[in-house]
Amino acid sequence: LSSRIAVQGYTMPFEVSWYLENRVVLVQPKGMMASADMAEMNTEILKLIHAGRDAGTDKVHTIIDVRALQRMPVNISGLSDTLKHVKDPAQGWIIMVGAKSSIRFLARIVSQIARADFCAVETFDDGIATLQRLDASLPKLTPQKVEC
Repeated sequence: LSSRIAVQGYTMPFEVSWYLENRVVLVQPKGMMASADMAEMNTEILKLIHAGRDAGTDKVHTIIDVRALQRMPVNISGLSDTLKHVKDPAQGWIIMVGAKSSIRFLARIVSQIARADFCAVETFDDGIATLQRLDASLPKLTPQKVEC
C-alpha cells in the first residue's frame, strides 16, 4: 500500500507495506505530517495489522522509519487519539528508526500512554537486529535497502 495526500499546497507521501508478510509492517512517513496525514497513515497501518491477525499472527510488529520525516503534530493527546494502531491488541513491538530526539520523545510518551512495546534505534539494521532479539519466533530477517 502506498498513500499520497495533498494538504494545504504540499503533497505528503507515506508508504505502509509489509516488510515480512503478516508479521512486520514497514511505515515510511516523509516530509511534514499534519494530523490528517497521521490519521490516514494509521488507517493503512491498521489494515495490515488486522490482515496479519486474520492470517493467524498474534502480534504484528511495526517498523516506523522516520529518517525522512521533517515535522509531525506535537499535540500529545491528539497523537494518542490519531495513532490508534498503537493501542490495538494485535500490535506487537513498535521499532522507530532514525528519529530526532524531539520525535523520539513524543513517540515514547504516546507509547507509554498506550502501554505499547516501543524501542527507538538509530539505523535500519539496528531496528531489524532489535526486532529479531525481541521476537525469536520471527524467521531470520535480512535488512533490505530501504529508501528514505
